Amino acid sequence: MASIDEVVHTIKSSQSTASASKALQEKFLLDADQAKAVLAMKLSKLAHLEVRKLEEECDNLTKKAEGIRNILNDDTLLKKEIEKGLQEVAKKFGDARRTKILNLVGEEDIIEKKQLSLSFTNKGAVFVTETSTLYAQKRNGVGAKFKLENDEFIVDNIIGENTNQILFFTSHGNYYHMKMGDFIVGEKQYLNNLVTLLPYETIKNATVISKIGQKKYIIFVTKNGIIKKSELSEYNMKRRVGAIALTLNKDDEIMSVLFTDDEEIGLLSSRAYFIMIETSPIRPIGRTARGVIGMKLNEGDSVVSARIIPKNTKEILSISEKGYSKRTDITEFRLTGRGTKGVKIQKEEVLCDFLPIVDNSDILVSSTSAQIRVKLDDFAKSGRGAQGTKTIKMTETSKVIGISKF
Repeated sequence: MASIDEVVHTIKSSQSTASASKALQEKFLLDADQAKAVLAMKLSKLAHLEVRKLEEECDNLTKKAEGIRNILNDDTLLKKEIEKGLQEVAKKFGDARRTKILNLVGEEDIIEKKQLSLSFTNKGAVFVTETSTLYAQKRNGVGAKFKLENDEFIVDNIIGENTNQILFFTSHGNYYHMKMGDFIVGEKQYLNNLVTLLPYETIKNATVISKIGQKKYIIFVTKNGIIKKSELSEYNMKRRVGAIALTLNKDDEIMSVLFTDDEEIGLLSSRAYFIMIETSPIRPIGRTARGVIGMKLNEGDSVVSARIIPKNTKEILSISEKGYSKRTDITEFRLTGRGTKGVKIQKEEVLCDFLPIVDNSDILVSSTSAQIRVKLDDFAKSGRGAQGTKTIKMTETSKVIGISKF
């Protein structure tokens, strides 16, 4: 205010409002907002009483600014101001809750569900693929290939949702538990970074356990045709540190793990023998026990797959290591007791897997180097013991390791 005459002269000598603002900023060291306020000031503000009010306002603002700087520079004062502000908000808006919380959702309820395909290699690695990215191809297609090392190949494959749980069974007869969502889609990961494996221990089988529900029993089927049935309550499903699943002979290993309420099951051998047996007569035994003979095998033969046979099964889809497959009507097989040899299901000598067919869902065929999605109608149907037709193009070194239903 002491320089008011000079301010008025500066404004009067300017060609425009913009030039006046610029001149005030340069001459009196004002910022743009301050210069704008000076230009907007009415002449009545120059009266003695009004000048006094402006000076008082300036003093008050200066003191307030100093107080704010003191608070910002002192953590104790700053915390007190925050607490004071929160108390004022609580006092003003802290009325009783008007809504009711009816249900607390779990983690699985808020995760977007996706169907995943997990492919395990002999090197302990896992390839994770969203099944929605796999499009159906005609029979004898190439499929989607994996980026594998020179001496690496796929040994097992499972399909499930990212909210599912998985049980891993190892070459030592131990088991481990994980969530399917722990794996990262699109990346190659190693199991020994996720679970604590023993030295020289490898994963031999993986099973999705999301749909166990109230299943009472767990059934293990080994390469040598041994079946072991135990109460599911014997197994802790929440451990990443290994525990004994069953006792194995040195030359034996787990091939399949099933969760049942005494449903019928099917067993397939590498030499193409297939049997269907009842599980209710098999007595449940302890977690570390060995089991009983489930399938009688010829010398050099071994069990490659075992699955539950639902009551509404229409056909059995079988496939060989070289990719030859066929559908056979379920009526061509009869229910037998355990310990029998079974009947020939397909002409090829080296089979690797089978699948009970209850609907027209697409089929995922997995090999040691690739996987392909095939429509069910593209699999030929023929009688028991007939030769299959080519399903997937194979290299000289690759082989089919399994089939799954979408």
